[in-house]
Amino acid sequence: MSDAGPRLVLVATPAAADAGTVVVTVIGDLDATTMAAFDHQLAAILDSHPHHRHLDLDLSAVGFCDLTGLRLLQTFDPDGAGQRHHPTARITGAGTAVQVLMRLCRIPTLLGYRPPTGPHRR
Repeated sequence: MSDAGPRLVLVATPAAADAGTVVVTVIGDLDATTMAAFDHQLAAILDSHPHHRHLDLDLSAVGFCDLTGLRLLQTFDPDGAGQRHHPTARITGAGTAVQVLMRLCRIPTLLGYRPPTGPHRR
């Protein structure tokens, strides 16, 4: 593995239960250094799934998220019309990094995400 910089991978899987939804699993960091990669990969996903107007974002494998990543997530519309370049989206899973950032920024829900109930972990 080279030291080419931070890595970010988006993996798309059409949702079996909903023909208009694609599940996008985000693996890596969501920060200023990965925004271009995120935009490029998401555009490729949307181009290869032209009839999918809703994204289920699984952020469980995001290891780091800064305010740039949070601002990126806030650009998605959870209730909109699901246009090609601005699909509707919801967060279906979030790892510790995203959950901590949402809690610190006092965002109880972001794109419909509801953290699991239970004891807080550190």
